[in-house]
Amino acid sequence: MTRANGDTRFEHALDNVPNRKRLWVISSSLLIVLAIAGGAAYWISRDFRRIDHGLRSSGVASVTAPAVIVAVTVTPIKATVSGTIDAVYCEVGEFVKRGQLCAKIDPQPYRLIVEQGMAALGLANSSREQAGARLARAQAAYARNQKRAVRRSTAANVLEVSQRAVELRKARVLREEASVARAKQALRVAQINLENTDIIAPIDGIVASRTVVAGNEVINGVSEPLFTVAADHGAVEIVASVSEAVVDAVRPGDEVLFSLDLMSNQSFHGTVAQLALSRETIDGAKRYDLVVTAPNPDLSLKPGMSATIRMTIGRRDDDKAAR
Repeated sequence: MTRANGDTRFEHALDNVPNRKRLWVISSSLLIVLAIAGGAAYWISRDFRRIDHGLRSSGVASVTAPAVIVAVTVTPIKATVSGTIDAVYCEVGEFVKRGQLCAKIDPQPYRLIVEQGMAALGLANSSREQAGARLARAQAAYARNQKRAVRRSTAANVLEVSQRAVELRKARVLREEASVARAKQALRVAQINLENTDIIAPIDGIVASRTVVAGNEVINGVSEPLFTVAADHGAVEIVASVSEAVVDAVRPGDEVLFSLDLMSNQSFHGTVAQLALSRETIDGAKRYDLVVTAPNPDLSLKPGMSATIRMTIGRRDDDKAAR
């Protein structure tokens, strides 16, 4: 029998297999596909089934989710010069004071520019002094020629030439003074850039995040903040990624418990503040950011800490009324 060119290798292989074996191969392939699909469906729907089972059997369901503590408001620390990070001195969760050194950008290129600026300013000052000396000599010559002109012992054109020389020397002095001003400005910019290789904390607070390590390249105006610092750490947010099943059963204002991975034997109380669609997906299933707010009077909750949220979800009065 002649086959079309579009037949697959699988179809050709089946031609060489007896009918019974052929049926077995097709059945096995279908079972594998169904198993994969069933496994994906299981992982995607397990939150739904667990919560639904709890609600049906006892009216409540328990949910746990990994989370991270973040600051409510933060102040970014950005690089204002470009370069290579030489060292990092501040870590997430650390208390810092305003002006404290948190990181250092390699200062050598900027130190070289400062040295070049100082040399340029020295040359500009020297040129201005020379121009000033020439002006002084021209003014003295003009004064002598004026006296001679009064006694008529010098020609009028000589006086005019000396006057013109004074005007030229004055113009030269003004140009040299402008050069000095530009050199001073360039040197000041170079000194500021050198100072800005020190990455310092702008406020007192707790380091909420850090994005760099020694050796990283940073670009002024392009790189993300190197650090963020939380000034008001009397309250924090706990952010967890949860499934749509949890979102359907939770409302803002719900009370939740959470514990820190470092202190798992101690529980903290918080309140659901926000539920928002996340960019993250798992096996194609939507994920949501569950944001919980919590007081932090003793400052034991620091940004960056890992936590676990525990919620007990029950049927609501408004849900029952709807039924």
